[in-house]
Amino acid sequence: MVIMIAAAAYVMRQLLHGGLAPSDTVGLLSFPLAVAGLLTSVLALRQPVEGGTAAQSRGRADRLAKQVEAGEGRVWRQLLGDDTKRINLAYTLHPASGRIAAAPAGGRLFTDSVGGIVSVPDIVAYYHATRPRRLLITGAPGAGKTVLALELILALIEKRTPDDDAPVPVRISLAEWDTTVPLPDLLAQHLADAYDWPVKMAEGLVEHGMVLPVLDGLDEMDPVLPGGLPDPHAPRARAALKALNAYQNGREPGPLILTCRTEHYTILTAGAGLLDAARVDIAPVSTDTAVAYLTARAPDHARWLPLLHHLSTHPTGTLAHTLSTPWRLGLTATVYHRQGDPTELLAYAHANNLDQHLLSHYISAATDIGPNPRHYTADQVHRWLAQFAAHLATTLPGTSGGGTDLVLHQLWSLPGRGRIRLIDAILTAVAVPLLWLPLLPGARQPTSALSVLSVLGLVVGIKNAAAPVNAPHPLRWRRLRPAMGVRQIPALLLHGFRRGFNPVRQAAQGVMQKIMMCSAIAYAVLAVLVYGVRVTSFPSWLPHAFRLDLELPGSENIAFRIADTAMFGFLYGGIMGLLVIALPVYLVAVPSGIIGAITAGIADESAFATTPRQLIRDDLTADLAVGLTAGSVTALAVGVAASGARYAAVYGWLMFVVFLLTSGRNAGRRYLAFVVYSALTQQLPWRLAAFLDWACETGLLRQAGPAYQFRHRELQNYLATLP
Repeated sequence: MVIMIAAAAYVMRQLLHGGLAPSDTVGLLSFPLAVAGLLTSVLALRQPVEGGTAAQSRGRADRLAKQVEAGEGRVWRQLLGDDTKRINLAYTLHPASGRIAAAPAGGRLFTDSVGGIVSVPDIVAYYHATRPRRLLITGAPGAGKTVLALELILALIEKRTPDDDAPVPVRISLAEWDTTVPLPDLLAQHLADAYDWPVKMAEGLVEHGMVLPVLDGLDEMDPVLPGGLPDPHAPRARAALKALNAYQNGREPGPLILTCRTEHYTILTAGAGLLDAARVDIAPVSTDTAVAYLTARAPDHARWLPLLHHLSTHPTGTLAHTLSTPWRLGLTATVYHRQGDPTELLAYAHANNLDQHLLSHYISAATDIGPNPRHYTADQVHRWLAQFAAHLATTLPGTSGGGTDLVLHQLWSLPGRGRIRLIDAILTAVAVPLLWLPLLPGARQPTSALSVLSVLGLVVGIKNAAAPVNAPHPLRWRRLRPAMGVRQIPALLLHGFRRGFNPVRQAAQGVMQKIMMCSAIAYAVLAVLVYGVRVTSFPSWLPHAFRLDLELPGSENIAFRIADTAMFGFLYGGIMGLLVIALPVYLVAVPSGIIGAITAGIADESAFATTPRQLIRDDLTADLAVGLTAGSVTALAVGVAASGARYAAVYGWLMFVVFLLTSGRNAGRRYLAFVVYSALTQQLPWRLAAFLDWACETGLLRQAGPAYQFRHRELQNYLATLP
């Protein structure tokens, strides 16, 4: 692109000097066309061989597997409460007729062996024995469906070998799926959003079958009926099942893993469910397993002995039945970890009453047990989380957030959109004159300059308040490893340059074509009138450099002269029109491309998984980089044109301030406005992202790609109904 600009500039310079013969003019005009043809040939030769894309996808799948392992391993530890003690879940194949997959009769979470002989398969062996590899995991609330899916994901990745053809399991919350979007497109977009993959590379991985969809929460796609009962109609869940039944890998049913609550799936699939799949039901935790788990988690055995004795002697009792889910067992272990009398549970005969009791003490116990460097109190944590739960209760599944996801750049609407827009406008209006304070002492009239800046700040503030918020794009500079950074910087810079350059060029393409065509027709008509029929001359206002010399000596045949001048005039006019419009367009597009190279642009194939907090930080960093680049380019251009450092500094700083506050996707700036408002009104903590990260470490929340979620939906519902 730089070569083309240089060629066009050279041609314009020679034409403006004038004194060229007709043959020289034609030859000169053909120069940029020849350069364009050469570049096209070189770029075509550099295109990758089609047959190598499958091998590339396998290599990229290895890197994706490392990303998934890091991200899901963190979620797995959060679900276990950073405890290594696991409950060895059991599951059985659900009897069904029709189109079902062949699978073993049952299995366990991890290997259960006696004397070295494996009695039942673990979850990986069970999945590998399923044909076709379509697994449906169902269970009661808190039965461990997500934990079982996470164990399968991590185990499948552990067993991968370099350049393995096996697909990488990628977990997606089904609540976020707009079912009008095909499943392959959903997978590619999730890789881009959650793991920072360029969309084209993500599409290549999906196209080559290197992504195994793990679809979590079919029951979370539609709102439940009053009273918490599943909706038998559930239009989004039914649409999802229809799409999954149509999902194929070649001529075979597409491999996948799906989780759903038993009651929801039974009502939803009264007619037909997931085809060509093996459905496994997670069995209740046995009393012996529950006692062993609580014994291992209890730091003070004497305090727990009465409850453990009751469970052991009443294995079929009400309490033993109630504590037969991993969720309630984990809740019990947390609530009574340091204090309290576990025998209090004997007073609750109904599961709902027991849940309310445990949930009412869960936040205080979790706050007390884990590290708390910022000294959050249980009341503060309860109040802040209750606001998020109430916010999610008003967000229906299928909309932004899906009723389960807390996405940082979407939280600004929580106190009211109008309030945060107003705060955004005020902060921007104040920031503009403040950022100019370093240059005001050097102004000839500081008071007038401050007035102008205040008006500019007001205008920019109003513009920012009305601007929409788009999902932030993560930066990739920080992810370059020293061993690979030097080799990849040229290609990565080119990728970023294209992301900034192409939109400007494409936006001006239609105008360029029209101007080129009008110029070609105008020059053709002028050439015929001036040299063909010789009835006029070029207008006086037209510079001599733009006057075509097509006088053809010895040509008395008027028909030949008209045809010849019309053809050459049309060609000359088209090229001149293209050069005249292309230069200003490229003068805008090239700086935009430079900005894109600095801010957007490194499509690093080994990018790390993106955290919610890092997304906001990257968006603010991108705004700063855009401002610095725009200011530097403007200062350089003004300095060269005006030959003065004073003007260069003023205009460069002006562009820096404007682009800093108005460029980008508005996510980081609007989030800051939300945090400022929440802190001033004491509704939420000042360091909100740090609090949410702490809540994940404590086990109250969990990270799901670029979003936060409540660790247990029951906790979310409890806080929403009893804040």
